Amino acid sequence: MSVGSLEKQYLGLGHTNIDYRTLNYLGYSTHRLAKDITIFLEERVVYSGEALEALSRSLCEVCPFPLARKILFVFVKDERADIDMDAWSDPLLAGANIDAFVGRIKQMAPSVSEIGVQPVDRDSTPSVFNQHFSNLVSQLYRLASRVEYGYGLDTADLMRLQQDRICSLTHVTYVSTSRTDSAHQFVQLARKNALTLQSLSFECGHDLFVSDLVQHADGSPVAYPRLLTLKLLSWSDSDELRRPVFRGAVPFPVLRRLYIDTDYPFGDNTLFRGNAATLEVLHMRLDHLSVSILREYKVFVSGSHPKLQVVNISFTTNFVLELLASTSEAVDFIFSIGSGVAVR
Repeated sequence: MSVGSLEKQYLGLGHTNIDYRTLNYLGYSTHRLAKDITIFLEERVVYSGEALEALSRSLCEVCPFPLARKILFVFVKDERADIDMDAWSDPLLAGANIDAFVGRIKQMAPSVSEIGVQPVDRDSTPSVFNQHFSNLVSQLYRLASRVEYGYGLDTADLMRLQQDRICSLTHVTYVSTSRTDSAHQFVQLARKNALTLQSLSFECGHDLFVSDLVQHADGSPVAYPRLLTLKLLSWSDSDELRRPVFRGAVPFPVLRRLYIDTDYPFGDNTLFRGNAATLEVLHMRLDHLSVSILREYKVFVSGSHPKLQVVNISFTTNFVLELLASTSEAVDFIFSIGSGVAVR
């Protein structure tokens, strides 16, 4: 089969999975049309320089992924029982290998704009790796404008993302099913990049830190002047979710798409303030307090949201009828009632 035939065969694939042990073979043309890459590797091989060596050999003659836009790094459990902790404890050596590895990744995929990190369960990872891991994630995120973390697994507690070195992000996605400190790191990352963010998504197995998204540590407001999509999801059963009030602040002035799959997190109309002219899609979960807040602040007074076309509301009681009484007839509603769906 000719090289041309091989490239045509893989043209529709668009995605490739690789293990660091196969990095030596990345020069083959079957990878060159991939736009979405998943790399499986143990943390140890990055800190020790093994992955760097493999990348260096593969980059001798050709750029393996000239069209790649997204790389997902999936860190897997290290099955080796003979890991010498002293060999990986030197932060200078590990840091140098991390810097060089990330530099090689940029050479491997010079057009990459999205980086995802799926961490391994920290219970199976030597504690000495924690600082190295924070450094590695920070370095990888510097390559991209879109970053993702977690993917629904029990994720790592990041000790310290290098916030000042991760700038101009447009998309941030965080997913975790467990209680970890990494969520706080990503709240800070969102605030740091508030001026450029266009999409922000938090999916957590614990109470969301939504109030921290809209205010700095000193209490001053945070504004996201370009944010178009906001997704907030939590499956925590906590009854003590805070519902603070931020009177006057307009954190999301041009928001178009709002997804709230958790209790409404504010005691006022913070999420709706200032974006009545731009909001197009709303998905939210209602309880009695949410309805009371939305009615009190007249969020859905007829004609107040001229571009709002789709509202998907999930609820377990008839609280939504209170909302319908004061809502524009022009809006198309999709109601999720248990497993059933009704459309108005």
